[in-house]
Amino acid sequence: MDDLITKKEMLIKSKILKRAKYSGEIDEDEKRFLIPDNWVWARASDIYDIRDGTHDSPKYQDNGLPLVTSKNIYSGKLDLTNVKYISDEDHAKISERSKVDKDDILFAMIGSIGNPVIIDIDPIFSVKNVGLFKYYDRSQSVPEFLLLFLKLAAVWMKEEASGAVQSFVSLGQLRSIPIPLPPLEEQKRIVAKVDELMALCDKLEVQQQQQANNVLRANTAAINALLNPEPQQTTKSQKTSATVSVSETKASFEQNWKRIAQHFNTLYGCTLPMPDGEGRKKKHLVGLENVKALRQVITTLALMGKLVSQDKNDDTALTLLNKIALEKDKLVDNGLIKNGKPLIPIDLSEQSFDLPASWEWTRLHEIMAVVTDGDHQAPPKANTGIPFLVIGNLNQGKINRENCRFVPNEYYEKLNWSRKPTKKDILYTVTGSYGIPIMIDVSYDFCVQRHVAILKSSKSTPDQYINLVLRSKYAFDYASNIATGIAQKTVPLTGLRNMPIPIPPEAEQKRIVVKVDQLMNLCDQLEQQLTQSYSDAEKLMQATVQSLVA
Repeated sequence: MDDLITKKEMLIKSKILKRAKYSGEIDEDEKRFLIPDNWVWARASDIYDIRDGTHDSPKYQDNGLPLVTSKNIYSGKLDLTNVKYISDEDHAKISERSKVDKDDILFAMIGSIGNPVIIDIDPIFSVKNVGLFKYYDRSQSVPEFLLLFLKLAAVWMKEEASGAVQSFVSLGQLRSIPIPLPPLEEQKRIVAKVDELMALCDKLEVQQQQQANNVLRANTAAINALLNPEPQQTTKSQKTSATVSVSETKASFEQNWKRIAQHFNTLYGCTLPMPDGEGRKKKHLVGLENVKALRQVITTLALMGKLVSQDKNDDTALTLLNKIALEKDKLVDNGLIKNGKPLIPIDLSEQSFDLPASWEWTRLHEIMAVVTDGDHQAPPKANTGIPFLVIGNLNQGKINRENCRFVPNEYYEKLNWSRKPTKKDILYTVTGSYGIPIMIDVSYDFCVQRHVAILKSSKSTPDQYINLVLRSKYAFDYASNIATGIAQKTVPLTGLRNMPIPIPPEAEQKRIVVKVDQLMNLCDQLEQQLTQSYSDAEKLMQATVQSLVA
Protein backbone atom coordinates (compact mmCIF):
# COMPACT_ATOMS: atom_id res chain seq x y z
CA MET A 1 0.00 0.00 0.00
CA ASP A 2 2.85 2.38 0.89
CA ASP A 3 4.62 1.54 -2.38
CA LEU A 4 1.46 2.28 -4.40
CA ILE A 5 0.89 5.63 -2.64
CA THR A 6 4.53 6.59 -3.24
CA LYS A 7 4.22 5.69 -6.93
CA LYS A 8 0.96 7.62 -7.21
CA GLU A 9 2.52 10.77 -5.70
CA MET A 10 5.45 10.52 -8.13
CA LEU A 11 3.03 10.39 -11.08
CA ILE A 12 1.15 13.41 -9.74
CA LYS A 13 4.36 15.42 -9.23
CA SER A 14 5.42 14.48 -12.76
CA LYS A 15 2.05 15.83 -13.98
CA ILE A 16 1.27 12.47 -15.54
CA LEU A 17 -1.75 12.25 -13.23
CA LYS A 18 -4.06 14.83 -11.72
CA ARG A 19 -4.89 14.55 -8.06
CA ALA A 20 -8.39 13.12 -7.70
CA LYS A 21 -10.89 14.56 -5.26
CA TYR A 22 -10.26 13.06 -1.82
CA SER A 23 -12.99 10.57 -0.89
CA GLY A 24 -12.35 10.67 2.86
CA GLU A 25 -11.49 8.01 5.40
CA ILE A 26 -13.30 4.68 5.16
CA ASP A 27 -16.05 4.52 7.79
CA GLU A 28 -16.65 1.32 9.70
CA ASP A 29 -20.09 0.88 8.12
CA GLU A 30 -18.43 0.87 4.67
CA LYS A 31 -16.36 -2.18 5.60
CA ARG A 32 -18.68 -4.94 4.48
CA PHE A 33 -16.81 -7.76 6.24
CA LEU A 34 -13.87 -8.44 8.54
CA ILE A 35 -10.45 -8.89 6.94
CA PRO A 36 -7.20 -10.47 8.21
CA ASP A 37 -4.79 -8.30 10.21
CA ASN A 38 -2.27 -8.08 7.36
CA TRP A 39 -4.91 -6.76 4.92
CA VAL A 40 -6.06 -3.14 4.63
CA TRP A 41 -9.19 -1.37 3.48
CA ALA A 42 -8.40 1.27 0.85
CA ARG A 43 -10.28 3.52 -1.53
CA ALA A 44 -10.10 2.24 -5.10
CA SER A 45 -8.44 5.50 -6.22
CA ASP A 46 -5.62 4.94 -3.69
CA ILE A 47 -4.68 1.70 -5.42
CA TYR A 48 -5.72 2.18 -9.04
CA ASP A 49 -5.85 4.96 -11.61
CA ILE A 50 -9.55 5.01 -12.56
CA ARG A 51 -10.92 6.86 -15.59
CA ASP A 52 -14.02 6.65 -17.78
CA GLY A 53 -13.14 7.58 -21.36
CA THR A 54 -14.81 10.34 -23.32
CA HIS A 55 -18.17 11.82 -22.36
CA ASP A 56 -18.73 13.36 -25.78
CA SER A 57 -20.06 11.72 -28.93
CA PRO A 58 -17.33 11.86 -31.57
CA LYS A 59 -18.18 11.95 -35.24
CA TYR A 60 -18.72 8.36 -36.33
CA GLN A 61 -17.50 7.00 -39.65
CA ASP A 62 -17.72 3.79 -41.68
CA ASN A 63 -14.23 2.67 -40.71
CA GLY A 64 -11.43 3.74 -38.45
CA LEU A 65 -10.70 2.86 -34.82
CA PRO A 66 -13.32 1.21 -32.53
CA LEU A 67 -15.08 3.20 -29.80
CA VAL A 68 -16.01 0.79 -27.02
CA THR A 69 -19.09 1.45 -24.84
CA SER A 70 -20.79 -0.55 -22.09
CA LYS A 71 -22.78 -2.40 -24.76
CA ASN A 72 -19.57 -4.06 -25.95
CA ILE A 73 -18.85 -5.58 -22.53
CA TYR A 74 -20.85 -8.58 -21.35
CA SER A 75 -20.35 -12.05 -19.85
CA GLY A 76 -16.76 -11.19 -18.98
CA LYS A 77 -15.82 -10.57 -22.61
CA LEU A 78 -15.04 -7.64 -24.86
CA ASP A 79 -16.96 -7.86 -28.14
CA LEU A 80 -15.73 -5.65 -30.97
CA THR A 81 -18.03 -7.09 -33.65
CA ASN A 82 -20.68 -4.40 -33.25
CA VAL A 83 -18.90 -1.13 -32.54
CA LYS A 84 -18.90 2.35 -34.00
CA TYR A 85 -15.73 3.76 -35.52
CA ILE A 86 -13.96 7.07 -35.03
CA SER A 87 -11.07 8.86 -36.69
CA ASP A 88 -7.42 8.55 -35.68
CA GLU A 89 -7.56 12.17 -34.50
CA ASP A 90 -10.50 11.54 -32.15
CA HIS A 91 -8.83 8.36 -30.88
CA ALA A 92 -5.65 10.29 -30.08
CA LYS A 93 -7.62 13.00 -28.29
CA ILE A 94 -9.54 10.47 -26.15
CA SER A 95 -6.32 8.58 -25.38
CA GLU A 96 -4.82 11.72 -23.85
CA ARG A 97 -7.37 11.32 -21.04
CA SER A 98 -8.08 7.58 -21.07
CA LYS A 99 -5.49 5.54 -22.93
CA VAL A 100 -6.24 1.81 -22.77
CA ASP A 101 -3.26 -0.52 -22.16
CA LYS A 102 -2.92 -4.27 -21.97
CA ASP A 103 -3.96 -5.72 -18.56
CA ASP A 104 -6.22 -2.72 -17.85
CA ILE A 105 -9.74 -3.63 -16.77
CA LEU A 106 -12.93 -2.27 -18.34
CA PHE A 107 -16.11 -1.94 -16.26
CA ALA A 108 -19.58 -1.17 -17.67
CA MET A 109 -20.96 1.96 -16.00
CA ILE A 110 -24.30 2.24 -17.83
CA GLY A 111 -27.10 -0.28 -18.28
CA SER A 112 -25.93 -3.71 -17.19
CA ILE A 113 -23.44 -2.51 -14.59
CA GLY A 114 -20.24 -4.46 -14.14
CA ASN A 115 -19.20 -7.27 -16.49
CA PRO A 116 -15.52 -6.46 -15.80
CA VAL A 117 -13.04 -7.72 -18.38
CA ILE A 118 -9.23 -7.76 -18.49
CA ILE A 119 -7.74 -6.43 -21.72
CA ASP A 120 -5.66 -9.38 -22.92
CA ILE A 121 -4.89 -7.98 -26.38
CA ASP A 122 -2.83 -5.06 -27.59
CA PRO A 123 -5.65 -2.50 -27.50
CA ILE A 124 -6.10 -0.05 -30.35
CA PHE A 125 -9.45 1.41 -29.38
CA SER A 126 -10.99 4.14 -27.26
CA VAL A 127 -13.68 3.99 -24.59
CA LYS A 128 -16.76 6.08 -23.90
CA ASN A 129 -18.47 6.13 -20.48
CA VAL A 130 -16.70 2.91 -19.52
CA GLY A 131 -14.82 2.47 -16.27
CA LEU A 132 -11.11 2.05 -17.00
CA PHE A 133 -8.96 0.63 -14.18
CA LYS A 134 -5.24 1.30 -14.70
CA TYR A 135 -2.25 0.68 -12.43
CA TYR A 136 0.03 3.12 -10.64
CA ASP A 137 2.60 0.34 -10.63
CA ARG A 138 1.87 -2.79 -12.64
CA SER A 139 4.56 -4.73 -10.75
CA GLN A 140 2.65 -4.09 -7.49
CA SER A 141 -0.73 -5.21 -8.86
CA VAL A 142 -2.46 -8.48 -9.73
CA PRO A 143 -5.11 -7.74 -12.41
CA GLU A 144 -6.87 -11.05 -11.82
CA PHE A 145 -7.42 -10.16 -8.15
CA LEU A 146 -8.90 -6.80 -9.11
CA LEU A 147 -11.15 -8.62 -11.58
CA LEU A 148 -12.43 -10.90 -8.80
CA PHE A 149 -13.18 -7.94 -6.57
CA LEU A 150 -14.95 -5.98 -9.32
CA LYS A 151 -17.27 -8.92 -9.97
CA LEU A 152 -18.32 -8.72 -6.32
CA ALA A 153 -18.42 -4.92 -6.34
CA ALA A 154 -20.73 -4.97 -9.37
CA VAL A 155 -23.37 -6.64 -7.22
CA TRP A 156 -23.07 -3.88 -4.61
CA MET A 157 -23.18 -1.16 -7.25
CA LYS A 158 -26.28 -2.53 -8.94
CA GLU A 159 -28.07 -2.25 -5.61
CA GLU A 160 -27.01 1.38 -5.27
CA ALA A 161 -27.21 2.37 -8.95
CA SER A 162 -28.84 5.67 -9.84
CA GLY A 163 -30.56 6.78 -13.03
CA ALA A 164 -34.25 7.07 -13.85
CA VAL A 165 -34.07 5.46 -17.29
CA GLN A 166 -31.13 3.10 -16.97
CA SER A 167 -28.77 1.99 -14.23
CA PHE A 168 -25.70 4.19 -13.90
CA VAL A 169 -22.53 4.27 -11.78
CA SER A 170 -20.53 7.49 -11.64
CA LEU A 171 -16.76 7.84 -11.84
CA GLY A 172 -16.81 9.20 -8.29
CA GLN A 173 -18.51 6.05 -7.06
CA LEU A 174 -15.92 3.85 -8.76
CA ARG A 175 -13.04 5.82 -7.26
CA SER A 176 -14.45 5.87 -3.74
CA ILE A 177 -15.47 2.23 -3.39
CA PRO A 178 -13.60 0.50 -0.51
CA ILE A 179 -11.41 -2.43 -1.56
CA PRO A 180 -10.05 -5.11 0.82
CA LEU A 181 -6.37 -5.32 -0.16
CA PRO A 182 -4.27 -8.40 0.74
CA PRO A 183 -0.47 -8.56 0.46
CA LEU A 184 0.73 -8.99 -3.13
CA GLU A 185 1.78 -12.63 -2.80
CA GLU A 186 -1.49 -13.50 -1.08
CA GLN A 187 -3.40 -11.90 -3.98
CA LYS A 188 -1.63 -14.34 -6.29
CA ARG A 189 -2.49 -17.30 -4.04
CA ILE A 190 -6.13 -16.19 -3.88
CA VAL A 191 -6.35 -15.99 -7.67
CA ALA A 192 -4.77 -19.44 -8.04
CA LYS A 193 -7.16 -20.95 -5.47
CA VAL A 194 -10.22 -19.34 -7.09
CA ASP A 195 -9.11 -20.64 -10.51
CA GLU A 196 -8.72 -24.11 -9.02
CA LEU A 197 -12.17 -24.03 -7.39
CA MET A 198 -13.86 -22.58 -10.48
CA ALA A 199 -12.35 -25.36 -12.59
CA LEU A 200 -13.78 -27.85 -10.10
CA CYS A 201 -17.18 -26.09 -10.30
CA ASP A 202 -17.06 -26.27 -14.10
CA LYS A 203 -16.30 -29.98 -13.90
CA LEU A 204 -19.13 -30.56 -11.43
CA GLU A 205 -21.52 -28.55 -13.61
CA VAL A 206 -20.64 -30.66 -16.66
CA GLN A 207 -21.22 -33.83 -14.65
CA GLN A 208 -24.50 -32.41 -13.33
CA GLN A 209 -25.70 -31.55 -16.83
CA GLN A 210 -24.71 -35.00 -18.08
CA GLN A 211 -26.67 -36.56 -15.23
CA ALA A 212 -29.65 -34.29 -15.94
CA ASN A 213 -29.57 -35.22 -19.63
CA ASN A 214 -29.37 -38.91 -18.72
CA VAL A 215 -32.47 -38.65 -16.51
CA LEU A 216 -34.37 -36.74 -19.22
CA ARG A 217 -33.40 -39.29 -21.88
CA ALA A 218 -34.31 -42.17 -19.59
CA ASN A 219 -37.76 -40.69 -18.99
CA THR A 220 -38.30 -40.10 -22.72
CA ALA A 221 -37.26 -43.67 -23.52
CA ALA A 222 -39.47 -45.08 -20.77
CA ILE A 223 -42.50 -43.10 -21.96
CA ASN A 224 -41.92 -44.02 -25.61
CA ALA A 225 -41.70 -47.68 -24.64
CA LEU A 226 -44.92 -47.31 -22.65
CA LEU A 227 -46.82 -45.69 -25.51
CA ASN A 228 -45.37 -47.99 -28.18
CA PRO A 229 -44.81 -51.34 -26.46
CA GLU A 230 -42.90 -53.98 -28.38
CA PRO A 231 -44.34 -57.51 -28.10
CA GLN A 232 -42.44 -59.85 -25.82
CA GLN A 233 -40.14 -62.16 -27.79
CA THR A 234 -37.38 -64.22 -26.30
CA THR A 235 -36.10 -66.15 -29.31
CA LYS A 236 -35.73 -65.53 -33.01
CA SER A 237 -37.99 -68.46 -33.76
CA GLN A 238 -41.00 -66.81 -32.14
CA LYS A 239 -43.73 -65.02 -34.10
CA THR A 240 -42.94 -61.76 -35.90
CA SER A 241 -44.35 -58.48 -34.60
CA ALA A 242 -47.00 -58.54 -37.32
CA THR A 243 -48.58 -61.70 -35.95
CA VAL A 244 -48.10 -61.42 -32.21
CA SER A 245 -51.10 -61.65 -29.97
CA VAL A 246 -52.70 -58.83 -28.03
CA SER A 247 -51.69 -60.55 -24.80
CA GLU A 248 -48.01 -60.33 -25.76
CA THR A 249 -48.29 -56.60 -26.42
CA LYS A 250 -50.15 -56.17 -23.14
CA ALA A 251 -47.39 -58.04 -21.31
CA SER A 252 -44.80 -55.71 -22.83
CA PHE A 253 -46.84 -52.66 -21.76
CA GLU A 254 -47.10 -53.95 -18.20
CA GLN A 255 -43.36 -54.62 -18.07
CA ASN A 256 -42.59 -51.08 -19.30
CA TRP A 257 -44.96 -49.60 -16.73
CA LYS A 258 -43.30 -51.70 -14.03
CA ARG A 259 -39.91 -50.39 -15.13
CA ILE A 260 -41.10 -46.80 -14.65
CA ALA A 261 -42.50 -47.70 -11.22
CA GLN A 262 -39.15 -49.21 -10.18
CA HIS A 263 -37.28 -46.01 -11.09
CA PHE A 264 -40.05 -43.56 -10.20
CA ASN A 265 -38.04 -41.55 -7.68
CA THR A 266 -35.05 -41.26 -10.03
CA LEU A 267 -37.20 -40.02 -12.91
CA TYR A 268 -39.69 -37.82 -11.06
CA GLY A 269 -37.86 -36.88 -7.87
CA CYS A 270 -34.80 -35.42 -9.59
CA THR A 271 -33.99 -31.94 -8.23
CA LEU A 272 -31.19 -31.26 -10.72
CA PRO A 273 -31.65 -28.06 -12.73
CA MET A 274 -32.40 -28.41 -16.41
CA PRO A 275 -29.23 -28.56 -18.56
CA ASP A 276 -27.34 -25.48 -19.80
CA GLY A 277 -28.07 -23.53 -16.65
CA GLU A 278 -31.65 -22.66 -17.60
CA GLY A 279 -33.06 -24.68 -14.74
CA ARG A 280 -31.13 -22.86 -12.06
CA LYS A 281 -32.11 -19.46 -13.43
CA LYS A 282 -35.78 -20.30 -13.85
CA LYS A 283 -35.94 -22.83 -11.00
CA HIS A 284 -37.05 -25.35 -13.60
CA LEU A 285 -35.93 -28.78 -12.48
CA VAL A 286 -35.45 -32.03 -14.36
CA GLY A 287 -38.04 -33.66 -12.13
CA LEU A 288 -40.58 -30.93 -12.95
CA GLU A 289 -39.96 -31.40 -16.68
CA ASN A 290 -40.42 -35.16 -16.32
CA VAL A 291 -43.62 -34.70 -14.29
CA LYS A 292 -44.88 -32.47 -17.10
CA ALA A 293 -44.19 -35.32 -19.53
CA LEU A 294 -45.85 -37.74 -17.10
CA ARG A 295 -49.03 -35.65 -17.17
CA GLN A 296 -49.08 -35.93 -20.95
CA VAL A 297 -48.54 -39.68 -20.93
CA ILE A 298 -51.31 -40.17 -18.35
CA THR A 299 -53.78 -38.39 -20.63
CA THR A 300 -52.49 -40.22 -23.71
CA LEU A 301 -52.85 -43.61 -22.03
CA ALA A 302 -56.38 -42.62 -20.99
CA LEU A 303 -57.25 -41.86 -24.62
CA MET A 304 -55.74 -45.15 -25.78
CA GLY A 305 -57.80 -47.21 -23.35
CA LYS A 306 -54.75 -48.29 -21.35
CA LEU A 307 -55.28 -46.39 -18.12
CA VAL A 308 -58.19 -48.42 -16.70
CA SER A 309 -59.30 -51.93 -17.49
CA GLN A 310 -62.24 -52.69 -19.78
CA ASP A 311 -65.35 -54.35 -18.34
CA LYS A 312 -67.19 -56.75 -20.64
CA ASN A 313 -70.43 -55.88 -18.85
CA ASP A 314 -70.24 -52.22 -19.97
CA ASP A 315 -72.39 -51.03 -22.85
CA THR A 316 -70.32 -50.23 -25.94
CA ALA A 317 -69.38 -46.73 -27.05
CA LEU A 318 -71.76 -47.18 -29.98
CA THR A 319 -74.66 -47.31 -27.53
CA LEU A 320 -73.68 -43.90 -26.17
CA LEU A 321 -73.26 -42.40 -29.66
CA ASN A 322 -76.72 -43.62 -30.69
CA LYS A 323 -78.21 -42.06 -27.55
CA ILE A 324 -76.58 -38.70 -28.32
CA ALA A 325 -77.78 -38.89 -31.94
CA LEU A 326 -81.39 -39.26 -30.73
CA GLU A 327 -80.98 -36.29 -28.39
CA LYS A 328 -79.63 -34.17 -31.26
CA ASP A 329 -82.65 -35.14 -33.39
CA LYS A 330 -84.91 -33.68 -30.69
CA LEU A 331 -82.88 -30.46 -30.66
CA VAL A 332 -83.37 -30.24 -34.43
CA ASP A 333 -87.12 -30.82 -34.04
CA ASN A 334 -87.24 -28.03 -31.44
CA GLY A 335 -85.44 -25.67 -33.81
CA LEU A 336 -82.43 -25.22 -31.52
CA ILE A 337 -79.88 -26.65 -33.97
CA LYS A 338 -79.80 -27.45 -37.67
CA ASN A 339 -79.35 -30.84 -39.27
CA GLY A 340 -75.64 -31.46 -39.58
CA LYS A 341 -73.83 -32.41 -42.76
CA PRO A 342 -73.46 -36.13 -43.51
CA LEU A 343 -70.88 -37.82 -41.29
CA ILE A 344 -67.42 -38.14 -42.86
CA PRO A 345 -66.10 -41.62 -42.02
CA ILE A 346 -62.83 -41.67 -40.06
CA ASP A 347 -60.32 -43.57 -42.16
CA LEU A 348 -57.29 -45.41 -40.80
CA SER A 349 -54.92 -42.51 -41.53
CA GLU A 350 -56.84 -40.37 -39.01
CA GLN A 351 -56.75 -42.99 -36.28
CA SER A 352 -53.65 -42.07 -34.31
CA PHE A 353 -53.70 -45.28 -32.26
CA ASP A 354 -55.60 -48.54 -31.86
CA LEU A 355 -58.60 -48.66 -29.53
CA PRO A 356 -60.15 -51.44 -27.44
CA ALA A 357 -62.96 -53.35 -29.16
CA SER A 358 -65.70 -51.63 -27.12
CA TRP A 359 -64.50 -48.13 -28.12
CA GLU A 360 -65.31 -46.06 -31.23
CA TRP A 361 -63.72 -43.27 -33.21
CA THR A 362 -66.09 -40.37 -33.84
CA ARG A 363 -65.96 -36.69 -34.82
CA LEU A 364 -66.13 -33.97 -32.16
CA HIS A 365 -69.36 -32.53 -33.61
CA GLU A 366 -71.02 -35.96 -33.36
CA ILE A 367 -70.46 -36.20 -29.62
CA MET A 368 -71.56 -32.58 -28.96
CA ALA A 369 -74.98 -31.05 -29.58
CA VAL A 370 -73.33 -28.36 -31.70
CA VAL A 371 -69.89 -26.80 -32.20
CA THR A 372 -70.07 -23.08 -33.01
CA ASP A 373 -68.42 -19.82 -31.97
CA GLY A 374 -69.31 -16.34 -30.72
CA ASP A 375 -71.27 -13.79 -32.72
CA HIS A 376 -69.32 -12.53 -35.75
CA GLN A 377 -70.86 -9.07 -35.52
CA ALA A 378 -69.23 -6.54 -33.20
CA PRO A 379 -71.50 -6.43 -30.13
CA PRO A 380 -72.77 -3.18 -28.63
CA LYS A 381 -70.96 -2.07 -25.48
CA ALA A 382 -72.52 -1.43 -22.10
CA ASN A 383 -71.27 -0.39 -18.68
CA THR A 384 -73.30 -3.16 -17.06
CA GLY A 385 -75.29 -6.11 -18.28
CA ILE A 386 -74.12 -9.49 -19.58
CA PRO A 387 -70.38 -10.33 -19.37
CA PHE A 388 -68.74 -10.55 -22.80
CA LEU A 389 -65.63 -12.74 -22.55
CA VAL A 390 -62.63 -12.57 -24.87
CA ILE A 391 -59.47 -14.68 -25.17
CA GLY A 392 -57.82 -12.67 -22.39
CA ASN A 393 -60.55 -13.79 -19.97
CA LEU A 394 -59.93 -17.45 -20.79
CA ASN A 395 -56.24 -18.00 -21.62
CA GLN A 396 -55.41 -19.33 -18.15
CA GLY A 397 -57.72 -22.31 -18.66
CA LYS A 398 -60.54 -20.89 -16.55
CA ILE A 399 -63.09 -18.08 -16.70
CA ASN A 400 -61.71 -14.81 -15.36
CA ARG A 401 -64.22 -11.93 -15.32
CA GLU A 402 -61.64 -9.35 -14.24
CA ASN A 403 -61.73 -6.34 -16.59
CA CYS A 404 -64.31 -8.07 -18.80
CA ARG A 405 -66.58 -6.11 -21.10
CA PHE A 406 -70.37 -6.08 -20.97
CA VAL A 407 -73.16 -6.17 -23.55
CA PRO A 408 -76.81 -5.12 -23.11
CA ASN A 409 -79.32 -7.73 -21.95
CA GLU A 410 -81.32 -7.14 -25.15
CA TYR A 411 -78.34 -8.18 -27.29
CA TYR A 412 -77.83 -11.37 -25.28
CA GLU A 413 -81.52 -12.35 -25.46
CA LYS A 414 -81.42 -12.19 -29.28
CA LEU A 415 -78.51 -14.64 -29.54
CA ASN A 416 -79.19 -18.18 -30.75
CA TRP A 417 -79.37 -20.97 -28.16
CA SER A 418 -76.07 -22.34 -29.50
CA ARG A 419 -74.29 -19.06 -28.70
CA LYS A 420 -75.39 -18.94 -25.06
CA PRO A 421 -72.87 -21.02 -23.09
CA THR A 422 -74.23 -22.80 -20.04
CA LYS A 423 -72.96 -25.13 -17.35
CA LYS A 424 -71.42 -28.38 -18.72
CA ASP A 425 -70.67 -26.74 -22.07
CA ILE A 426 -67.01 -26.34 -23.08
CA LEU A 427 -65.29 -23.23 -24.42
CA TYR A 428 -62.27 -23.64 -26.69
CA THR A 429 -59.94 -20.83 -27.77
CA VAL A 430 -59.34 -20.87 -31.53
CA THR A 431 -57.27 -17.73 -32.24
CA GLY A 432 -53.92 -16.55 -30.90
CA SER A 433 -53.62 -18.55 -27.68
CA TYR A 434 -55.50 -21.40 -29.31
CA GLY A 435 -56.16 -24.89 -28.02
CA ILE A 436 -57.25 -24.01 -24.47
CA PRO A 437 -60.43 -25.79 -23.29
CA ILE A 438 -62.49 -24.33 -20.44
CA MET A 439 -65.11 -26.46 -18.75
CA ILE A 440 -67.97 -24.14 -17.78
CA ASP A 441 -68.74 -24.50 -14.08
CA VAL A 442 -70.59 -21.21 -13.52
CA SER A 443 -74.33 -20.61 -13.62
CA TYR A 444 -74.53 -16.94 -14.63
CA ASP A 445 -75.28 -15.79 -18.18
CA PHE A 446 -72.44 -14.65 -20.45
CA CYS A 447 -71.42 -14.67 -24.10
CA VAL A 448 -68.12 -14.82 -25.97
CA GLN A 449 -66.32 -13.26 -28.90
CA ARG A 450 -65.97 -15.02 -32.25
CA HIS A 451 -62.42 -16.21 -31.41
CA VAL A 452 -63.85 -18.64 -28.86
CA ALA A 453 -65.56 -21.87 -29.91
CA ILE A 454 -68.63 -23.00 -27.98
CA LEU A 455 -69.07 -26.76 -27.61
CA LYS A 456 -72.69 -27.21 -26.53
CA SER A 457 -73.43 -30.45 -24.72
CA SER A 458 -76.44 -32.66 -25.18
CA LYS A 459 -77.89 -34.46 -22.17
CA SER A 460 -75.62 -37.51 -22.62
CA THR A 461 -72.46 -35.75 -23.84
CA PRO A 462 -69.58 -36.92 -21.61
CA ASP A 463 -68.42 -33.36 -20.93
CA GLN A 464 -65.71 -34.22 -18.39
CA TYR A 465 -64.19 -36.84 -20.67
CA ILE A 466 -64.32 -34.52 -23.71
CA ASN A 467 -62.63 -31.80 -21.66
CA LEU A 468 -59.92 -34.33 -20.79
CA VAL A 469 -59.45 -35.14 -24.50
CA LEU A 470 -59.21 -31.47 -25.45
CA ARG A 471 -56.55 -30.88 -22.78
CA SER A 472 -54.39 -33.65 -24.20
CA LYS A 473 -51.28 -33.33 -26.35
CA TYR A 474 -53.14 -35.33 -28.99
CA ALA A 475 -55.84 -32.64 -29.32
CA PHE A 476 -53.37 -29.75 -29.23
CA ASP A 477 -51.21 -31.35 -31.93
CA TYR A 478 -54.33 -31.84 -34.07
CA ALA A 479 -55.29 -28.18 -33.61
CA SER A 480 -51.75 -27.06 -34.44
CA ASN A 481 -51.75 -29.09 -37.66
CA ILE A 482 -54.97 -27.51 -38.95
CA ALA A 483 -54.32 -23.97 -37.68
CA THR A 484 -53.97 -21.32 -40.38
CA GLY A 485 -52.32 -17.91 -40.46
CA ILE A 486 -48.80 -16.65 -39.82
CA ALA A 487 -48.76 -13.77 -37.36
CA GLN A 488 -51.79 -15.10 -35.46
CA LYS A 489 -52.78 -18.73 -35.82
CA THR A 490 -56.48 -19.64 -36.04
CA VAL A 491 -58.08 -23.08 -35.72
CA PRO A 492 -60.86 -23.31 -38.36
CA LEU A 493 -64.25 -24.22 -36.92
CA THR A 494 -64.78 -26.87 -39.61
CA GLY A 495 -61.49 -28.53 -38.73
CA LEU A 496 -62.32 -28.42 -35.02
CA ARG A 497 -65.70 -30.06 -35.65
CA ASN A 498 -64.00 -32.86 -37.56
CA MET A 499 -61.44 -33.66 -34.84
CA PRO A 500 -61.36 -37.48 -34.39
CA ILE A 501 -62.29 -38.36 -30.81
CA PRO A 502 -61.69 -41.79 -29.19
CA ILE A 503 -64.88 -42.66 -27.31
CA PRO A 504 -65.04 -45.36 -24.58
CA PRO A 505 -68.24 -46.86 -23.16
CA GLU A 506 -70.06 -44.48 -20.82
CA ALA A 507 -69.17 -46.38 -17.64
CA GLU A 508 -65.52 -46.62 -18.60
CA GLN A 509 -65.39 -42.88 -19.24
CA LYS A 510 -66.32 -42.23 -15.65
CA ARG A 511 -63.60 -44.60 -14.43
CA ILE A 512 -61.08 -42.85 -16.69
CA VAL A 513 -61.97 -39.38 -15.40
CA VAL A 514 -61.65 -40.53 -11.77
CA LYS A 515 -58.30 -42.23 -12.43
CA VAL A 516 -56.89 -39.23 -14.31
CA ASP A 517 -57.94 -36.91 -11.48
CA GLN A 518 -56.19 -39.17 -8.97
CA LEU A 519 -52.98 -39.28 -11.00
CA MET A 520 -53.01 -35.54 -11.72
CA ASN A 521 -53.33 -34.90 -7.98
CA LEU A 522 -50.29 -37.13 -7.52
CA CYS A 523 -48.43 -35.02 -10.10
CA ASP A 524 -49.44 -31.87 -8.19
CA GLN A 525 -47.96 -33.35 -5.02
CA LEU A 526 -44.77 -34.36 -6.83
CA GLU A 527 -44.32 -30.83 -8.16
CA GLN A 528 -44.90 -29.31 -4.73
CA GLN A 529 -42.38 -31.69 -3.14
CA LEU A 530 -39.79 -31.00 -5.84
CA THR A 531 -40.19 -27.24 -5.52
CA GLN A 532 -40.00 -27.44 -1.72
CA SER A 533 -36.93 -29.72 -1.82
CA TYR A 534 -35.15 -27.34 -4.19
CA SER A 535 -36.13 -24.35 -2.03
CA ASP A 536 -34.86 -26.11 1.11
CA ALA A 537 -31.59 -26.98 -0.64
CA GLU A 538 -31.13 -23.36 -1.76
CA LYS A 539 -31.75 -22.08 1.77
CA LEU A 540 -29.23 -24.59 3.16
CA MET A 541 -26.65 -23.53 0.57
CA GLN A 542 -27.19 -19.83 1.33
CA ALA A 543 -26.89 -20.47 5.07
CA THR A 544 -23.67 -22.43 4.49
CA VAL A 545 -22.17 -19.64 2.38
CA GLN A 546 -23.14 -17.02 4.97
CA SER A 547 -21.52 -19.05 7.74
CA LEU A 548 -18.34 -19.39 5.68
CA VAL A 549 -17.99 -15.65 5.06
CA ALA A 550 -19.24 -14.53 8.49
